[in-house]
Amino acid sequence: MVDNGVTCSLSGFEGTNVYCSIRTPSRIDIYANGTEISKDKTYEITAVGLQNPNQDSSTLFFLVTSFFTDNIYHQKVIC
Repeated sequence: MVDNGVTCSLSGFEGTNVYCSIRTPSRIDIYANGTEISKDKTYEITAVGLQNPNQDSSTLFFLVTSFFTDNIYHQKVIC
C-alpha cells in the first residue's frame, strides 16, 4: 500500500483525536488514543488506491484488531 500511494480517511470520528496512517504494505493503523468510540455509532474507514490486478478481490478479508492498556505510563503505542 505504501508503494502504490494508498491513502486513508475516516468518517464518523468527527470531534475526536482519531487519525489513520499507512506505513506498511498490508496494514492501516487507526490511532485513537484518548478517544472512546460509541458502539451505537457507525464508523467508516476508506482506503483509496488499493489495487492488485493479479488477485481475485472476492477472496480478501478485512480484519480489525485493537490493542488497549489503561496504564498511561506504559510508553506503548496503543492503536
